[in-house]
Amino acid sequence: MRPTWKRRTFGVLAVGIVGAALALAQPADPPAVIPAAASEPARLPNLRFDMPVVPRVMPSDLPTSVVPVQAVEPAPKSDPAVALDWSGPAVVRVGRPAEYTLTVRNTCGQPLQKVVVQVRVPRDVTVADTSPATKPADGVYLWEVGTLEAKGATAVKLTLSRPTSGELNCQAWVTLTGTTAMKAAAKEPKLAVTIKAPEKVVVGDKIPVEYTVTNTGDLLAEGVVLKLANSSDKPMTAIDLKPGETHRLADGYVTANGGTFTYEAVATGNDGLRAASKTAVQVLVPKLDVTLTGPADRLIGKKATYSVTVRNCGDVPVTGVIVREHVPASFRVVSAGDGVLSAGGDRVSWAVGDLAVGAVKKLEFDGVCTQAGTLSHHAAAVGDRNTKAAADYATKVEGIPALRMEMVDTADPVEKGGETVYEIKVTNTGTQSDANVRIECEIPKELEFVSASGPTQGLEHVGVDFNSKKLGTGNPTTRTVVFDPVTELAPKTEAVFKVKVKAAATGDVRFKAVMTSKHLTVPVVKEESTRVYGE
Repeated sequence: MRPTWKRRTFGVLAVGIVGAALALAQPADPPAVIPAAASEPARLPNLRFDMPVVPRVMPSDLPTSVVPVQAVEPAPKSDPAVALDWSGPAVVRVGRPAEYTLTVRNTCGQPLQKVVVQVRVPRDVTVADTSPATKPADGVYLWEVGTLEAKGATAVKLTLSRPTSGELNCQAWVTLTGTTAMKAAAKEPKLAVTIKAPEKVVVGDKIPVEYTVTNTGDLLAEGVVLKLANSSDKPMTAIDLKPGETHRLADGYVTANGGTFTYEAVATGNDGLRAASKTAVQVLVPKLDVTLTGPADRLIGKKATYSVTVRNCGDVPVTGVIVREHVPASFRVVSAGDGVLSAGGDRVSWAVGDLAVGAVKKLEFDGVCTQAGTLSHHAAAVGDRNTKAAADYATKVEGIPALRMEMVDTADPVEKGGETVYEIKVTNTGTQSDANVRIECEIPKELEFVSASGPTQGLEHVGVDFNSKKLGTGNPTTRTVVFDPVTELAPKTEAVFKVKVKAAATGDVRFKAVMTSKHLTVPVVKEESTRVYGE
């Protein structure tokens, strides 16, 4: 087996950006060659140059609005370093090509930029091929590797031959640009606002509301102010909040009205910090509704039935409900179910108890109207939280006038030439007064008028046309006694009219009385038979 040889050259070169550009523009001079001992082939010396590349920023290069960051976390220290390794046969036949490989390794822990590999080939050495392919410039072959990752490697190959005996003594070197890095934390403050409040409350209760502002960022929030949109209080004093720090404000409201109320808070801070939040609270209202029904009109003394209906038409249950009916003075309660009549008889009350939302309770009571007029009933319901409702109802109460007419003669039979008195008594047996009560008496020809008396004046008239009033016989010569009307005849009162006559002829005579009034639609007619005897 043909012996092989391996020449290795370690080199660490660090140059600036300008130097790297010049190296790419023209071949760089290789390091000086130190001759090897006579007993072994010449070797390239192991060369290492430590020159860390650290970016330098001058304060004058910074924008005026940027303050230099003092706390910069440096990257782990790692100087740029590469290793060059030759591999190939140590002995070749004259005129026969042999392939040699040059491996470039990045031995540091950071990428290397603008890596350029160059190989100088002596003039008496023939280059048959290169991989990657490249062309020489003044006997120097150049490969632009570019970026060589940390601990990475790349290789170039040359196929060489020598026409005469001697040494294949190629020189290789690398140029590069080292890098370094810095790391600084970019942080910012952030604000978050929350409002804690119950979703629902009942009117009259206190609404506890808690406002919080929190710095959810990772930098100090300065000049933080929390303002409540629906509060008359002044905004809080500006404070600074550390990352994760929270500031709380508690407040309480008592509302007398139902509905939906919105609470809003806005937090602001320096450098345009802003956050807002809002929440809604529904205020529930307990509410009762009362209806009262009954007859629109009623007669005195007749029973009337009334209904009281109480309904929970609110948003929450109502407890301890009591319903009361205020009884008019001219109304007498007959029955009220499970209601309790007050000692004075002026009120009926029912202990309804608790009413759920939408629940309905119907109550009834019966009574009698004792006087004419308009009776106003008033029903009221009360419950917890001062919940109230009321209703009124009016009934027109009327009486009925009922006139009863009675007529008698004081002497019957009566002798010719004698006298008798016809007594007419009118009684109002109803419950209401009657007006314009009028009595007209028709005197038969067998009798002669003597006198008349009564609550009003009565006069004898001749030739009264009763037919025009649809009364009597219609005899134009009939004699009548007409009393002036009684203006008002109250219930349970009476009026007595008297007519004295003298018997002028014998026979069975008929004395007729006719009564009219405001409420009588048909006149009342009464006749009294009297027997007149004699020659």
